[in-house]
Amino acid sequence: MRNIYKWNSEDVSKEEIWTILFVSRNKDNRDVENFNQRKKSFVSTKKPEDLLKEFEVFVNEGVDNEFSRFYVSINSRSNTKTFKALQHKMLILQFKKM
Repeated sequence: MRNIYKWNSEDVSKEEIWTILFVSRNKDNRDVENFNQRKKSFVSTKKPEDLLKEFEVFVNEGVDNEFSRFYVSINSRSNTKTFKALQHKMLILQFKKM
């Protein structure tokens, strides 16, 4: 299991994070036999060019001639701002339940 406290550490709070999506879509692979749509999404402090090996692993897990896409959020996000926004949203949802 990954370290769940990684995103709250002092080292990471100043880093930028990106939203990453690897996807293999039905509409891109209509003619590929035994194709199943797949996707993997995550946030990362690594720059997109440093994730190419992970994307290659994703591509190799698919069937032959499958077309896959690598999406990255255009603007990186501030980890501190994202964490505070998540806390804010969770608090609002909690108070709505009361």
